[in-house]
Amino acid sequence: MKIRHLQMLLAVEQAGSISLAASRLGVAQASLSRIVRDLEETHGVKLFERTGRGVKPSKAGEVFLQQASSVILEYDQLLECAEQLRGTEVGALNVSIPMRVGRLIMAPLVTSFSNAFPNASIHVFENLNIQTQDMLAAREMDVGVFYTPPEPPNLASEELGHEELYAFGSSALLGTDATAMTMAEVASYPLLLQSRPAHYRGLIEDSMRKAGHEPIVARELETIHAHVSFAAQGEGLTILPYSNLWEEVENGELVARKIIEPTITRGISVAGSSTAANPLVRHTIALIKQAFVENSDRARWLRES
Repeated sequence: MKIRHLQMLLAVEQAGSISLAASRLGVAQASLSRIVRDLEETHGVKLFERTGRGVKPSKAGEVFLQQASSVILEYDQLLECAEQLRGTEVGALNVSIPMRVGRLIMAPLVTSFSNAFPNASIHVFENLNIQTQDMLAAREMDVGVFYTPPEPPNLASEELGHEELYAFGSSALLGTDATAMTMAEVASYPLLLQSRPAHYRGLIEDSMRKAGHEPIVARELETIHAHVSFAAQGEGLTILPYSNLWEEVENGELVARKIIEPTITRGISVAGSSTAANPLVRHTIALIKQAFVENSDRARWLRES
């Protein structure tokens, strides 16, 4: 039995589906199914039961997977001990950050990491919010930055700060006035939103409806690039954090106006994988905090005083 096989079993448990776990792990579904089947046959234990939507651990599988998680944790601690005994920090670290935020923090993060740990490597990926949380839980990423809500399950996260949402549109639609606008004013414009059931779509609609306003959805768009394109053409307003479109505002492509009465706010958090509590992870989280502070003014990230 290999550590990698145990990690695959835990990925199947987390995903609740062999096909989804295979996709996350980057392996063929048939290969993952064979590994699960071989382990079950070798040890005479039925680890998973099929459900209408995928698989779930059997009673015996729950005990087996709990022990597997402990073995992986001890293995990671052993690797950390070996690195410390060598007197240097080496290895590769995978970091996931929200899309568009990378334009602000990726360069300083990678540069600071490389200067601090010349014998280690860092790989930074941009992913959707839920993808980052899922990959952290599945231990496919060592460190992740993500928005809350929603709160990530089974992850010990630390809030970096929070940010307020802005309405972005063309100067033809919003003029050149950059003052705040009320939610009632925003609700009078056609909006560019994600399609349901995206959590971010729900956050905006719930906030507007609680304030007594019904959003007018002009287009449902799944990528920020599409939001930028249609907003710049004057087809409607898109609602995003300032950190996502600061460059478009500075270039004069879009106008940004903060939404007030009420504001819409969400937190920004960072977490390390539960099995990656090693010096590189701790130092990388510290570097992310530093990059966050250094870019707070430009991104309009807010921190607790």
